[in-house]
Amino acid sequence: AEDRLRRGLRRVLDLPDAAVRGATAGLARPGAVGVVDRDPDPYRVAAHLASHAPGDPGVLASLLLHPVLLAPGEALAVAAGVPHCYVAGTGLEVMAASDNVLRAGLTDKLVDVDELLGALAATPAGPRVLRPVSTEPAAGIAVRAYATGDAEAALAVVDVDVAEPVALLAAAGASDDGPRTVVGLSGAVGIGTGAGRRGVGAGESVLVPDEDGPLTLVGRGTVAVVGVPGDRGQERAPRPTSRGGAA
Repeated sequence: AEDRLRRGLRRVLDLPDAAVRGATAGLARPGAVGVVDRDPDPYRVAAHLASHAPGDPGVLASLLLHPVLLAPGEALAVAAGVPHCYVAGTGLEVMAASDNVLRAGLTDKLVDVDELLGALAATPAGPRVLRPVSTEPAAGIAVRAYATGDAEAALAVVDVDVAEPVALLAAAGASDDGPRTVVGLSGAVGIGTGAGRRGVGAGESVLVPDEDGPLTLVGRGTVAVVGVPGDRGQERAPRPTSRGGAA
């Protein structure tokens, strides 16, 4: 199955331009745009992509992928080497350190098919959708932690509704002494550390170095906290990762 999938992807990406243009023109149809946020049928997804990227072999390659529709609050774990693409909507991507990112289509940039297939994880597998585990470590603090199984990244979404600063310890899944990135999702939240305090609103972010210690949160809003899991905070150098492939 892995060999068939690999050969199938190569055949699609090596199709002549005229064949790709004809196929994508046949897929693109009125009403395709916007439908995928309600019905992620693979042909609807391909039609949606064809309307945005006519003549791109990545449109046809999408038919080899699993269409996934995420509800608010859900997440998708994507292993290194697994092709993927965002089709519609807004999400937060947490990516581990990698030696490169390879393109498989839906782009004007170079697609190196041989290099892509060399890094590809082609074993057929279903999508791994993650749902958070909710806790309330303190009054006015609600944490939704995602068990990614990744040794390099911990993710939690934290709802904050407090008038005085509250310490956010390892309840969010990330080490207290590792580097963290805090991204504002809604409202306004003050982020405090041993080095000072900074407010973040929706779409803003702040990097907290490992030497700044534990976080405190104050205000009313929602933030995403990304860090290194548990006791890995002192391990500064990330381990090498497999080369990822992204459509």
